[in-house]
Amino acid sequence: MKQLLLTGILVSVITALSSAATVYSGAEGYIAMPRAKAARDGRLCAGLKYSYPSLFTAALNFVPLPGLELGFGLDIGNNLVHPPLISVKYQLFSLGFGMLAEFASAEGQSDYYTFYFAWQEDIIGFNTTIGVGYTLFNPGIVRFFMGFQKEIFPKVHLICDFANFPYRFNETPDFPSSVIAQNGIVNLGLRFIVTPFLSFDIAGNDLMDPERYFSVTVTGYFNLWQNLKIQPILPNITNKSG
Repeated sequence: MKQLLLTGILVSVITALSSAATVYSGAEGYIAMPRAKAARDGRLCAGLKYSYPSLFTAALNFVPLPGLELGFGLDIGNNLVHPPLISVKYQLFSLGFGMLAEFASAEGQSDYYTFYFAWQEDIIGFNTTIGVGYTLFNPGIVRFFMGFQKEIFPKVHLICDFANFPYRFNETPDFPSSVIAQNGIVNLGLRFIVTPFLSFDIAGNDLMDPERYFSVTVTGYFNLWQNLKIQPILPNITNKSG
């Protein structure tokens, strides 16, 4: 009973900190930022996220070869043309080498490519990814991000990530230049493991900015290859995956 009460309090705090803004994508990883390690080959992950007040994000991640993870995300809502978000990651030992790309989809938008490398460690019991990178066509800007995850109750995980760059670089009416100018994100949430193939997230996003908001996400996980051992949705501290 005490655990349920504490969980309810934390969810209420996260929701209270959130009001309005845009949406994040990514079906594997933390909230907005990727993990250093890729998921097991043959893994397909599909997520649908609702962000207050009216935006949705559809996201897919697929691991066609060992260590190679591909992702796609698209914001949907308000009859706007949003730039598709693409991610590519390759894991070598505990290191991840990847690219986060944003492609122009309307007049006045631009393409952006952020290349990064990241590594994954256990820090005081938290599954932690630390990444550094660089965005092309935005000279002189070094990128930095971190993600954390820890099981706080059975099948309930605390997740958090932050970065010194925005979720999207292209401006749209629902993602104004004032949001981009903040040039950073801080996200905090809870991940509930419903079954080995289904999870549910509730999170506060952009918590340090005036445009903070909350989101809820449903994510399904599928193992496409035969004879593949079932992999937990969330990695053990000593056996991490994307």
